[in-house]
Amino acid sequence: MEFKSLKNIEGSFRQIRLFGIVFLVVCLAITGYSVWSAYSFAEA
Repeated sequence: MEFKSLKNIEGSFRQIRLFGIVFLVVCLAITGYSVWSAYSFAEA
């Protein structure tokens, strides 16, 4: 029983880490797009 619980915790941490990485990538993409868009707008 203990090992099954430990495996569940490990799976949860893996899922949280995956969601964190995906969230970080989405934030970086939005930031990069807004900076690029601001430079394009300032150039025009």
